[in-house]
Amino acid sequence: MRNGGLIDSQERCCGTWWDPRTTIAFSQSCWVSLGITWDLSFPPLDMIIRARSDFEGSIFREVVLVASWCIWCHCNDIIFDHGSLSLARCKTCFVGEMAPVLLRDKPRVKLMLDNFMSSLSF
Repeated sequence: MRNGGLIDSQERCCGTWWDPRTTIAFSQSCWVSLGITWDLSFPPLDMIIRARSDFEGSIFREVVLVASWCIWCHCNDIIFDHGSLSLARCKTCFVGEMAPVLLRDKPRVKLMLDNFMSSLSF
């Protein structure tokens, strides 16, 4: 166990939060629930370009940034505060963290984000 077990715990529960190529089921579930699928057969840059084109929306950047933050925070909760995996809590974080983004974005982007958020099934 490296680093007092913290690294191993993180790798077991969430993989690398910023790397969509992780094969950890929890992280993949978070991405899929937002309509983002990472094709692991591509190199990293091509994988991002492919996911963006498959997403079919100009709000891809906002969604990926907020989702990455929520996955990272959730993994930290598991590692440092002995939390448990919860897709529902990660989704709640996403909705909560997206609210300030909606306030700051341009009206056109805000409308797209509003539509995206209302289309989510959670």
